[in-house]
Amino acid sequence: MIENCRESNVQSCTVDLRLGKLFTLKASGTLDPPKNMPTPQETELPYMLSPGEYILASTIERINQTKTKYAAIIAPLSRTFRIGLSIQSGMVHPTYQGEIIVGIKNISPHKIRLRRGMGLVHLCFFDVKSDIIPIHRGYQHGKVI
Repeated sequence: MIENCRESNVQSCTVDLRLGKLFTLKASGTLDPPKNMPTPQETELPYMLSPGEYILASTIERINQTKTKYAAIIAPLSRTFRIGLSIQSGMVHPTYQGEIIVGIKNISPHKIRLRRGMGLVHLCFFDVKSDIIPIHRGYQHGKVI
């Protein structure tokens, strides 16, 4: 169900996920979804995130839920918000396949170094008791944008 996961990442009721790739967002003018969306550009790690800067990140771990009835809530690890990182995320729906994509903003007054493999978020899974409704058309499946 979770690929590239280390045994040490499995906690009592959550699974820690690590930073895999970073993407800066290039845009011009006013964003007007879906017509005018930012263009993600992969950037090298380690990366110095400046105060107020917003980027996207994918995890090393990949979710592969082809026949499960589990959903998951994505939450930041306490160490991320303790240093001033704000993590924006959705949730993991049953049958989701792909890396977890989150937004990261530096809300501290200091630069923060981001490294591949650093702990970022954790997942808390729960069992969906009702019937699963198929994912709607246009669902991202791990695409950055």
